[in-house]
Amino acid sequence: MTTHEPNPLAWKRLGEHLREARVRLGIPREFTSLWLRVDRMTIARIEEGKARPSVVTLAAMETALGLPPGSTLAALAGQPAAMSHPSTLIDPTQQPTLCRHDPNC
Repeated sequence: MTTHEPNPLAWKRLGEHLREARVRLGIPREFTSLWLRVDRMTIARIEEGKARPSVVTLAAMETALGLPPGSTLAALAGQPAAMSHPSTLIDPTQQPTLCRHDPNC
């Protein structure tokens, strides 16, 4: 069975798509990393096209940044994708918490 790995430019496009959405919302990488519970450098590497996140991570980033479902995969495939969605999980005006001890989190 052969799998088709996107080329490095595709990963760069995907990272740019995510970075544009984050910057457009005014959300720092630190907030994104706290919301997703990943290291800030991981977010930086994804945005630079140097890391290859899982589909689960991509879906979580789409949700957190208010991107339409599948838009990151469309960016990876080189297709134009809508950049905004009516709601985001990250509020740039509030400090995020890791909420490990909050059962409602």
